[in-house]
Parts: sequence; C-alpha cells; structure tokens
Amino acid sequence: MRFWQLIALGLIFISLTFLYFLKQRPMSQEMAKVFITLLPEIKERRPDYICAFSRSNSDEKLELRKTKDGWEVHIRQEEQDFWAPAKGKKVEKLIKDLSDFTGELRSSSQKYLGDFGLAQGQGLEIVLKRGGREITRIVVGKKGPSWGTSFVKRHDSNRVFLVSRDLLGDFDIWANEIKGPIEVRPWIDLVVIPNTSIDVEECRFESKSVNWSLSRQTGDKKDGKGKWAFTLKGKKQLISQEDASKILNQFFPLYAKDVLPKGEVKALDKRTRFVYKIRNGKEHSLFIYGFQKKEGYCILKDDRGYVFKVDRSILSRLKSPDSILKKRIKKG
Repeated sequence: MRFWQLIALGLIFISLTFLYFLKQRPMSQEMAKVFITLLPEIKERRPDYICAFSRSNSDEKLELRKTKDGWEVHIRQEEQDFWAPAKGKKVEKLIKDLSDFTGELRSSSQKYLGDFGLAQGQGLEIVLKRGGREITRIVVGKKGPSWGTSFVKRHDSNRVFLVSRDLLGDFDIWANEIKGPIEVRPWIDLVVIPNTSIDVEECRFESKSVNWSLSRQTGDKKDGKGKWAFTLKGKKQLISQEDASKILNQFFPLYAKDVLPKGEVKALDKRTRFVYKIRNGKEHSLFIYGFQKKEGYCILKDDRGYVFKVDRSILSRLKSPDSILKKRIKKG
C-alpha cells in the first residue's frame, strides 16, 4: 500500500471517530441534565426520612428517620412497634450514594422495563422526605453488567439509567435483584458503648454491693506510661496504663444482642449504673436492670432512653473489674 493511501485511511478513521463522539455528545448532555436536576433536590433539601420497600412486598418497609439523637429505624417484631437506634454511617452512605451519581441512558420504552427489573411490581422503591414533604422517589432494578452498578428510574418515568452505584448492596441485597421483603435488622445499631477507651477520662460503677471508679491521672495510652487512680470500696491506688487499659477493654466496646421498646423498663429500679466520661467532657450513663437467667441476658438502658439486651456476663465484669489483672487490686 502506497504512502498516500495510508494517509487517506488515517484521515478517514479520524473523521469517523470525530463524528461518533459528536453524535454521542447531545445524549451525554441530555443525561447530565436529568441527574443535575435530581442532585440539588437532595443536596439542598437533605432528607430526614427514608422509606424503602420491595414493590413485590410493599407491606414490609424499611423506615428511617432523623432525630436529635441521630438516625432511628422502625422496628416491628412480636407485635411490638417502636423506633430503635440506626447505624448512622450506613444511612449517611446511602444518602451520599443517592445524591452523587451520574448515569447512562439505556431505555425510554415501557415495554423494556421488565428486562431491567423495573416493571410493575418489580424493583426496590426508595422515598426520600424532609419535614413530611416528598423530595424524590426512585426505583432500583437489577444490578448492572459490571461490578458496583445498578439500573434505576424515577417512579413516574420509563427512562432507565445505568448508574455507577450498587444501590441494592446499600440495602444488603446481594442477589441480582430484590425478590423478597427488605431486611430491617442490618440497620439496627447494637453498639451500647463505642470503642472509645483511648478517650476515656474516668468511669465508675455504682450498685448496692460494689462501687468502684477509675480515673486518668497522668500520661496517655500512646506512650504506655500513664497512671490511673483505681478506687474500690474506699481504697484508692495508682495503677499503670497497661492495667487500666485491661480494665477498660472489658467494657469498650460493648455490643447488644437485641433492642427493646423504650418503655420496657419504666417500672424497674435504677440502683445499678455504669458511668463514663470522655475527653470532650461528655458523660454517659448506662442503667442495668438485672438479668434473665434462662435467656442469659440482662437489660441496659442508655442515657438516650434506648433499651438493649446484653450478655449477662457484663454484670460479673462490672462487679469484679480487676479480675482480669495478674495481680488483683487490694481491697480496703
């Protein structure tokens, strides 16, 4: 092939490539417009209520609401109906994923909705509200052809988009599409005491039979040379950072087995409690209400009023916090 022929072929290839991208450009602008109109709705009117449900099982819903204490999830179990603490980071990730994606238009025809898992009675419907007013509503269909993608549409439109978000994964749905009711339990926050032992300044346990306290005196956990004052039955002793950490690590973090309605312990006595204060000056209290011997748990209520079932071993650890040490603290 002669040199001028190679040049001609090259020019033809460049021209065809240019025409292809020129043809695609209007569609890209059109797609951008769709999602740009969606983003300000969520960013400017941040949702304080989220409802999600399988359109094949709309009676069972996931409901999340924002309160002064953080996000809550609506629980229906054993004929009980109440709000429980929700995993705040999980909810915030969902909001970010819903408010910050772009997509590629795949279909505008109603007859193809079933191919994407978005026909009548198919898909996961998500409703976002603020102050009782609806912000937007979308439907999530099947997962996309590549990892971390989904097919979505607005609830009142037939336009289907492929978006770069695994929105079903945000709801712990790992199948290709939702087929049963949505799971609520993965959204419950069962952290009674977070893993903040490095920030604890002092803590104390108060009960009829045992009282003790532990407070930071000098130093920090980072250098391992700090001193703590441990007081048991009126006897105060200085202990090392290492021993203080062993005591604290029995309670930080503390996870619950389950959550109960807030009114579950109204009539119970508040004589036993665990109190801890962290570096920012905030003090938190946990009230402990004995245990159910048969089921192996005790009931705790935090200072927000949430009620949890926790393993009853927490009581023995609180009553003998120094039992974990090689050398027990001498009692006065």
